[in-house]
Amino acid sequence: MSVESFDWKLVASEKQGNLWLTWSTNAPFQAKNGEIRVYKGSGFPTKPGDDNKKNTSDKNHDGSWDTDLKWGTGWHCAWTADNPDGKKVYIVQVITDNTMGSNVLKSEN
Repeated sequence: MSVESFDWKLVASEKQGNLWLTWSTNAPFQAKNGEIRVYKGSGFPTKPGDDNKKNTSDKNHDGSWDTDLKWGTGWHCAWTADNPDGKKVYIVQVITDNTMGSNVLKSEN
């Protein structure tokens, strides 16, 4: 029996002073109710559907999204989906840092 594995990528970057997120997968299927999320605060919530600052469906924006949030280090971003029981789960998690853009702390405004 062979086992297949697939890559799910979420990349954060600074463009025009804003936080941009891009995502891609080589899976031949879509995530169920997949969403790209930016969280409030300084961590990932226990429940991936909670504490959103911004979110969008992974079917929107052709895999590249200007969040309209000012760039900064410390943004917690994730790609989430529903598991077979209907609970939100993390597929990929990213925390912005100075290797992705300028070294300024995020602003919640």
